[in-house]
This record gives sequence, C-alpha cells and structure tokens, in this order.
Amino acid sequence: MTATAAYEAGLGGAECWVYPGDGTRRLLPLNRWLADADHDDTRIVTATVAGLEPTGSVLDVGCGPGRLTAAVAATGVTCVGIDVSAAAVALTRARGARAVRADVFGSVPRSGQWDRVLLADGNLGIGGDPAALLARAAGLVVPGGRVVADVEPTGGVLRAQAWVEARVEAARDGSAGPERVGGSLPWAWVGLDAVPGLGRDCGLTVRSVTRRPGACVVVWERS
Repeated sequence: MTATAAYEAGLGGAECWVYPGDGTRRLLPLNRWLADADHDDTRIVTATVAGLEPTGSVLDVGCGPGRLTAAVAATGVTCVGIDVSAAAVALTRARGARAVRADVFGSVPRSGQWDRVLLADGNLGIGGDPAALLARAAGLVVPGGRVVADVEPTGGVLRAQAWVEARVEAARDGSAGPERVGGSLPWAWVGLDAVPGLGRDCGLTVRSVTRRPGACVVVWERS
C-alpha cells in the first residue's frame, strides 16, 4: 500500500499514524480534519483572506477533506483545493467546496494567477523540501500575492522519508483481525526557527507571524 492509500484508509475511518524517522510516532488528527473548521482555525483563515477583495482567489494546497477550503470559501472569496488523494477531493466536494485532484509540483490550475496559496496543517512539509515548495508557491501567486502556512512553534526543519501507516480492521486477505499497512513519502516538519531563512531565495518576504494554539501562522509576500 502507498502512503496515499494509507491516508485514504484513515479518511475512511481507520487509525492512521506517521513516523517521521526520528523514533517518534504521531497520530494523524483525522477526526479534526474531517470536521468543520473550528475556533482554532480562525487565525489561519483570517490571515489567508486579509486584504483580499471579494474577487480574490485562494489555492488550498493539500486540502485534505476540505475543512479549510470550505471555511475560506465561506468568507466570499474564490477558494479551490488541490490534493493528490481522490478520496480527499471527493470529501471536499461533498462539503460543497471546490477541489481538483492535482500535485502541487505538477500541473496546477491557473498557475501564476492566485492571490493566495494556503499550506495548512503542516503542508509546508510536502515533498520534504520547504524551500522548494515555497519557490513553487511563489510561482503560483501573482506579484504581491501571499503564501500562508502554519509551522510548529519551535525548532528548525526535520527532513524525513516518513512512513504513513493505517490500522485497517479487516485484513486484505480476508482473515480475521486488523492489519497495519502503509508506505513512505518525503516530508518535512518545519519549526518557527527556520522561518527567517525560508523563502529568501524565491522572492518571498515574511510579512507576519501570528501564534495560534500549537502552531504559528506565517504569511510571506511575493515581491
């Protein structure tokens, strides 16, 4: 099973963990992602739409089941989510939000025309190289556009070939009992200490840093 398939099993109700490769294990907060945006999400939604006209547009990268895609769209701006998971895209659309199955490093709709790119829930780690992802995000927004991401409140960058694992209640061979299945993917965990240097080489300047429970919301602006 691939990491994406393990994640999709989690979206379907299986327990799902990620192993960063440093000896720790993290339970993915899928119940929170599957729920509607809550009070703790207010700061990142507000940071994303700040200064946008009603005609503004937001690309939610790695939208997952779409809670933030829907929350941003509810403010009145255009918001489209992209995700490599077909199940995540379907769940986003089921909320009434717009989503497209796409890889941020591949073909992305309206490349270079977005006012904002949102990288929530640690998605600055997609691909394992935050600087490369920020460079890609800078190319997706218009001049003066912004990239919004949440980072961990402390630490630098932990790069890993992470392992995503799902606990599936019915084994694939039909035998009784649960089965653990998964796959690896390049990922990075980004802490606040790394923010000053990120984006420097791709024309992005840190505009603001706002703390929220368990994370910090960082806004970069494209020159």
